Order: sequence, then C-alpha cells, then structure tokens
Amino acid sequence: MTAYLTWGTFLVGAFLGFLLGAVAGVLLMAGGRAGRKSAVPFGPFMILGAWAAILGAGGLGDYYLESIGF
Repeated sequence: MTAYLTWGTFLVGAFLGFLLGAVAGVLLMAGGRAGRKSAVPFGPFMILGAWAAILGAGGLGDYYLESIGF
C-alpha cells in the first residue's frame, strides 16, 4: 500500500480506509439503502485513505509513531 513512503503513511492510510468504509456503511444503513448483511465494496475507501495519506496526512502517523517511541 503506502509503506514504501513511511510507516506513518501506511498507518494513516489504513486507518482512513477503515474509517471511511465504516462511515459509508453507517450512512447507507441509516438511509435504509443497506442492511447488516449487505456487501459494500471496500477497495475504493482504501484507495481514498491511501491517497489522503500520500498527499499529506502521513505526517500525522509519523508524529504518532515518534510519540510512542517507534
């Protein structure tokens, strides 16, 4: 994914992918367009998370990793 840049970029990209997918799933269920068993494609959210991390959000992950001593 994006670990070839930094581990912080990878961390933020993966987290944002999961977060975006979860938000979309909750919104679909709240709108009545999907249920608990509905399949929602996950790839587009991982791509968006990776792009956000590459374009600048990766610094947050680097900061976090430095603060925990990694």
